[in-house]
Amino acid sequence: MDPISLLTTVISTTSFLLTWIDQHQSKGKVFRDLRTTLDNVCSGVLLPLSLVGTNGGSLEPSIVGCLQTVQEVLLRTRDHLVVWEDSRKIKSGKKLWAFLNPAVVLDELKDDKAQLVSSVQILSAAIQISSFIRQPPNTLSLPGESSRSLISSSDNLEIASNGDVKDFWTTEIGVEALYCSAEFLHTALSRYLDKTLTPEAKEILSLRLDEYGVGCTTLASLDRFVGHRPLLDALMTLGVIQVDESPGSSMENVDPASIKPILIMVDDEPENHQYTIDLVRSYNVDLFVFTSTASAKTWIDANETMLCIADKFGRLRCVSDNARWEQDNSISTASSFATSGISLNIYAGETILRYLRGRQYSAPVLIAAGKSIMKTSYVLDYARAGSTCYLDVLLDFVHPFIADDGKDEEWWLDFNVQPRDCTKPLLLWVGDSGSDSLPISGQSSVQTVVVRSLVEAQEEIKKNRSEVMYFVPLLPSSNFVV
Repeated sequence: MDPISLLTTVISTTSFLLTWIDQHQSKGKVFRDLRTTLDNVCSGVLLPLSLVGTNGGSLEPSIVGCLQTVQEVLLRTRDHLVVWEDSRKIKSGKKLWAFLNPAVVLDELKDDKAQLVSSVQILSAAIQISSFIRQPPNTLSLPGESSRSLISSSDNLEIASNGDVKDFWTTEIGVEALYCSAEFLHTALSRYLDKTLTPEAKEILSLRLDEYGVGCTTLASLDRFVGHRPLLDALMTLGVIQVDESPGSSMENVDPASIKPILIMVDDEPENHQYTIDLVRSYNVDLFVFTSTASAKTWIDANETMLCIADKFGRLRCVSDNARWEQDNSISTASSFATSGISLNIYAGETILRYLRGRQYSAPVLIAAGKSIMKTSYVLDYARAGSTCYLDVLLDFVHPFIADDGKDEEWWLDFNVQPRDCTKPLLLWVGDSGSDSLPISGQSSVQTVVVRSLVEAQEEIKKNRSEVMYFVPLLPSSNFVV
């Protein structure tokens, strides 16, 4: 994401949070304080900064890093507000099939506000420093005046509370940087700790420390993950440090037969899956239904031990919708700052999938989509994930839990999976796109696709890997292997 687009997204998210608080008419002190902070951030810092892009200017790398951190805090705040709303449904009698503690959520919102204040202070300092450097020599302030308004780059570290994290960041990343890529972090951690990281470490670090897909790992996200632990201990629990397998394991004495299957369902309209819900509940399966990704994530974090055991023995699965109707936060101008509408969030499915893989759950995940099924090709980028818009496929997905026989061909691990009884074999022709002589193109039992190159052929095979493949290479000297 380019810097100006990032700034626009940060402004949009802030405006969305302000609108959300206003519409819910939350009178508590936590919400009043949070709203005041958000309002000051938007009107006093973000909107003036947006004039840089309007006037054709660019943003300094230090400002971009600060914006990455602010956006991460705002997205986490949004999640906590959604969880708080879900917790109120319990009091109002609406059924929420998992327990959420509103008092805990309020404490998290207090932490969010403190993190937001800290990150915005650093952002403000970066803006002042950038403006100071760009001023012509004859307009520079007196040294005494500038020293009162500018903050040293070492203050960037104040957003972190863990001393071990601060030492690592200062030594390997640099005090002036607030973010880095997962690949750079992988190399830096290996060098700093003098440890060999696993081959999967880069992907795990990216998924876990960049939970919202911002595109980088920030100092704030690393500090939040490590918490009060030593850095090495935290990474050991994440499993990215290469170690010899221990001879004993706390799970070795667990009887797999004693573990009830667990199905997690995330859908803003669970009544659409009422048949599946009733069917699963009639068997010995623990079903937990959530209407938001935020609530699901909160519950998963609180039940990590139970879920890890279930995952270890193949007794955990997750079903999620792909798109979810929610309040629009896609505004891009100051004039639309106070407006809101309803829009379709097409990233809801990938959000929960990314979250689960970031926490190293290997459980199968099926995205049950509707009209947005063609937007679910992201499942191809994740292990043990598929997408469908057919009830038959969903029932096949949960069937191993119902049958309790441990047999699962996992044929549904693909993009836009069709029921097996209606999947046609695919005849893939690679050759001249101008040819109109396809010997069996008229046969209704076979679907035919013509591509012009082996690269296009590989893309088609990737999209249709669950189907029976007939491959007809018409290009000379082809070394393509299916």
